[in-house]
Amino acid sequence: MSRSCSPRACAGLVLSLFVAACGSPKGDRGSDMAKALDNSKNITDHATQVDRMKKLERKAEADATKAKDDALATITTVAAPLPADIEAACAQASAGLDAFKQQRLSGPELERWNATKEPDLRKLTEACKATGSIERGVCLGSALAKAPIEFFPDAAQPELEAACEKRYAVAAPPPA
Repeated sequence: MSRSCSPRACAGLVLSLFVAACGSPKGDRGSDMAKALDNSKNITDHATQVDRMKKLERKAEADATKAKDDALATITTVAAPLPADIEAACAQASAGLDAFKQQRLSGPELERWNATKEPDLRKLTEACKATGSIERGVCLGSALAKAPIEFFPDAAQPELEAACEKRYAVAAPPPA
């Protein structure tokens, strides 16, 4: 024998089960459930999301620039003892250029560098001697040999030379 209830009685039964399970619709539990289901506070508009991304990108760029500047300051710092003459300092610069290329080139490019590097090394040595600055030569050798690849690719050689020139430029003698 099956028992069924009238629609009105079934609705009352369902409502009483709901109230028993969840508490009174006017009580705290109902409002807690509404708060939990209300995720409108977590939804941000597109413009806000774009602004947040731009801020994160600017911060990442600033952090990368600072890391590169710190690395440049480290590798261009000349430590004592310095070589006795400009010849030795410029030989360090030349050796630094070779190390720089050895770290950044591979395959046919490296083979070509190794086969044809003498004129480039000689040219760097002569330019180094022309400055007359032992510190600049040592700086260039250090910068080229120690430059982190992630900040200074093969095309960064002029940037490193300019950094050493700026840091250790020989002041022109005062006019007589």
